[in-house]
Amino acid sequence: MHRTLLGVAVAALAFCACGGADESGDPARPDVLLVVLDTVRADHSSTYGYDRETTPRLDALAEVGVVFEDVTAPAPWTWPSHASLFTGEPPWIHGAHLVGGAGAADTRARFGMAVGALRPDLPTLAERFAAQGYRTRAVVVNDWLSPELGLLRGFEHAQRVESDARLIEAAERIVAEPDERPLFLFLNVMTAHSPFRDGPGPWALPDRRFLDPEKAPEWVRPYLTSDLPRGVHLSQIAAQEQTTGVVRYAAGQLGIPEPDMTKLRRLYDAGVRGADFVLGRILEHWIAMSPDGVVAVTSDHGESFGEHGALDHRVSLYPEVLSVPLVVAAPGRLPAGVRVGEPVGLHDLHPTLLDLAGVEAAARSLVPLASGGEARKPIAAAAWPDPVWAEHAGERFARQWRLFRRDSWALLIPDGDPSSAELYDLASDPEMREDRATREPERLAELSAAAAAHFGPQADDAFTTPLEIPDDVAQQLQRLGYSH
Repeated sequence: MHRTLLGVAVAALAFCACGGADESGDPARPDVLLVVLDTVRADHSSTYGYDRETTPRLDALAEVGVVFEDVTAPAPWTWPSHASLFTGEPPWIHGAHLVGGAGAADTRARFGMAVGALRPDLPTLAERFAAQGYRTRAVVVNDWLSPELGLLRGFEHAQRVESDARLIEAAERIVAEPDERPLFLFLNVMTAHSPFRDGPGPWALPDRRFLDPEKAPEWVRPYLTSDLPRGVHLSQIAAQEQTTGVVRYAAGQLGIPEPDMTKLRRLYDAGVRGADFVLGRILEHWIAMSPDGVVAVTSDHGESFGEHGALDHRVSLYPEVLSVPLVVAAPGRLPAGVRVGEPVGLHDLHPTLLDLAGVEAAARSLVPLASGGEARKPIAAAAWPDPVWAEHAGERFARQWRLFRRDSWALLIPDGDPSSAELYDLASDPEMREDRATREPERLAELSAAAAAHFGPQADDAFTTPLEIPDDVAQQLQRLGYSH
């Protein structure tokens, strides 16, 4: 769909009456669409000022919705971030994160990593909407969201499909279902996730030799995909190696020249543009069937391309993996064309959607910010230890790290080693490149105390139960790169 056509379709949102009443006079419940563009970092979206037009469909949605310009995911990868999105709680509360201990030893030995299950006593978005008479549907491509793993608890019907093309088809069928109940639809789009593949037209690599098995640089050849279109999959284990390309890079064993890193970023941008195309197709069908519905588009995490010595995501808490886009359009309920600069947490979208649907006006809803309100609350996130990364890439990955942001300052805190804490002034250093911990000891002490009070004694594994991952799902996740 061309951008002009999408612009006309999306613009219809702004002119539709919303919040109408049914025959009884009660406020009508709007349909709600939640789309996660997996692995899309905010600073690679044209909606957020990126110099390539990677997200024209999201740009168009922003014209009739609200853009939240400073959104922090609560964790740097799919499992804990989605769990927070669905429960409105951070990972140290909901328990769905990387875990250690004897109880997870079997899963780690078989799969290479172990995660905690989502706490059963926390209501999910789907359960909340279902209790209000919504039909709840989910279509996903990411294997971590496979229904049998538990994050999609409460959806009346949830399915995992093989590709974003199949996701579009399934979404079209769902929105066309003849059903008088309002709809809550969740979609997870995977085009931007690794492996990073070549794209069409202006998004194609000008030097195709980079993806040619016979002409590519030596370092990249073991990580080229065998299927078409060609791509680079650094989360796989190359022949004769012990672990993945991303771990080898963090360990200093895999050198990538800067010109080649630029090509990796270009491949990633092609994936972001592809994910945005999928979004456009979804919005086309959605707006035709529900022009006065609520639409929220975000991501669960970003991706590193050499920043802070890392590739991939999952193991750090810097902006390249935590800063994500968030655009919410709700005609009649939110103003159009507004940009909110206040820092917010991704899991605040949970109460926001309930608020916009008239289910609950929670205190943490982002709706007041769209009209000039102030958040004025700290932002926090966490990453848990990964034993394989620690073994191959250093002690840094053997610790749990926590991010605590207040005003313009960000603190990174490692468990068990306060002397390794990092302090950044986001006003002058938004990419968190210059650690000021040794130069600002008083501020460091103050923020450390505030962080300890914020996380409290609940920031441990008290709520964590190891998740049993079925063999077939484990095999799919291993193909995606989630093993070592």
